[in-house]
Amino acid sequence: MHEDWVSEEPWQTEGHLNLRGFIMKKLILALLFLLLSCPVFAENQQLARMSPWVAGSVVAPTNACDTGNSGSDFTGSTYGGAHSIGETDDNYFIGQGYFQPNFTQCVCKITIEMSSSGDISGKTYYMKIWAATGAWENLPTNYLAKSSGVTGDNAWSGTLVEFSFSTCVNMSASSYYHITIDQDGAASDATNFASLHMNEGTYASYRTMWKKDKSIDNDNTGNDSNLTFYW
Repeated sequence: MHEDWVSEEPWQTEGHLNLRGFIMKKLILALLFLLLSCPVFAENQQLARMSPWVAGSVVAPTNACDTGNSGSDFTGSTYGGAHSIGETDDNYFIGQGYFQPNFTQCVCKITIEMSSSGDISGKTYYMKIWAATGAWENLPTNYLAKSSGVTGDNAWSGTLVEFSFSTCVNMSASSYYHITIDQDGAASDATNFASLHMNEGTYASYRTMWKKDKSIDNDNTGNDSNLTFYW
């Protein structure tokens, strides 16, 4: 009797079949790794990180400040005048006193309305955030954060001026803060100065002035700063 002989190709042997299965598993794992690392996944993570304010949690950038979200605490108010910054040593710091955020937030930038008087092109202004325990009180010895300096502009006239923080500042919904603008120790000037716009309204915080030595000068519950926060 004649028996047909069929040759067995190398890839059909048991050893080669096992090797092929091992290689396929490695390829699948490599593909999964690439999918998880692709831009779509990274973008989704970025969107999650930039979620709007969430009460009870801090929305904080992981590396640098983002400005993809913003919120204004004071809106719909009428103009209530302006208050000069550093015109004298008695009104050296001007800002929002005893302010409580609506939500816990990690702030990268704050905008506020300002105007100019005289020539302020050679002056530099800073926004500072301080811990607060009450409305009518002196500023603490040290601030929590200081913005980058902003050069004065003679064209300011109810202009929204941006003050940015190199590292975002955690502001808790359960805490109070003073938010001020000053010249960081530069001399007062009765002729050339910037002014901070205030809005008329009834809020839980105060328009406040402090002297150059950080002692309280005046506060007023009838005016508030027009602040917009970015996180």
